[in-house]
Amino acid sequence: MVDLGIARVGLAICYDHAIPELFRTLSLKGAQIIFILSAVPKGFEYLLNLRARARAQDNQLFIAHVNRVGKDGDIQFCGLSKMVNPKGEVIAEASDTQEEALIGACEFDIIIKERK
Repeated sequence: MVDLGIARVGLAICYDHAIPELFRTLSLKGAQIIFILSAVPKGFEYLLNLRARARAQDNQLFIAHVNRVGKDGDIQFCGLSKMVNPKGEVIAEASDTQEEALIGACEFDIIIKERK
């Protein structure tokens, strides 16, 4: 956990998005947004999309899933970095073919509203 003053942030990497207990623990420790850094290859986009939305909705918090894009050797990465709100709705999504800066607004009061 990292307290940035404006938000409490949890961190996860790659396959961690498949482990709901990690996100529950970070949520119970006060995370308002969890950043997931990953390198999901093409063909597995459905897992990135499903799990980012599920982890956000499961715990009623924001998810910022930052995924690699482009090619490295024979591996093509799927990109599609995204921000997901506590309802599980994608509020911003990046390209699947090129690097981009993704900007999305996190209204943290929605966390309390969703949890009620």
